[in-house]
Amino acid sequence: MALFKKSQPVLFQSSYDSRRRGFRLPRWLILLLLGIIMGASGLLFLQKNYGAQRLTVVESQALTNELQVTKQSQQQLQGNLEQTSQALDDSQRSVQQLEQSLAQERQALEPLREDIRLFLEAMPADPRSSPVGVRAGRFLRQDQGLYYHVLLTNDSNLDTPFSGKLTLSVAGVYPSGRSETLVLEPVDVSFGQYEHVHGLSPLPDGFRPGRVTIQVSDTEGKAQGMRIINAR
Repeated sequence: MALFKKSQPVLFQSSYDSRRRGFRLPRWLILLLLGIIMGASGLLFLQKNYGAQRLTVVESQALTNELQVTKQSQQQLQGNLEQTSQALDDSQRSVQQLEQSLAQERQALEPLREDIRLFLEAMPADPRSSPVGVRAGRFLRQDQGLYYHVLLTNDSNLDTPFSGKLTLSVAGVYPSGRSETLVLEPVDVSFGQYEHVHGLSPLPDGFRPGRVTIQVSDTEGKAQGMRIINAR
């Protein structure tokens, strides 16, 4: 049966046939080109949205002006700092000069302090030995008033100033024979080592002072010294 099979025509393709397959780029080259394009696009996107923006001419001029103003302010602050430093140096020199002057004055006052100590030692002591000594007192009737002169000394602590009040109680009589004790207006006193307290207090007409009680109290009203002296 095969011997009698119908034969089929045989086709021959000429080597000069003009129909050929179309040219195709390799797959790896296409992927490479796509990667380059996508990378460049991403770089442009990032630079435009997140990268440093370029300044315009106006913005550049404004930035330049701000830099100049900042530089001028810095120079001014530097000048102020130099002036302040100079003033501080002058103040320090002045303080040193004052300290030297104070030391010289203290040295000059030391002999006077010694003289005061000798003076206080030479004065009669207060018989009551109170914190504030009433060393001496003088009372005279003058011009319808009582002139007083009292010497007080700080016998408790010579290095601590004393502050308080001096009160004079004057006992006397009137021409009619009636006796009375007058309490004069207190006098504020404040001193370091000693104080001369003197003044003139008015007295009633015809009143003749006899005995004067000197009372010294501190700022809290506590008695610190007392003495009784006759008036002249």
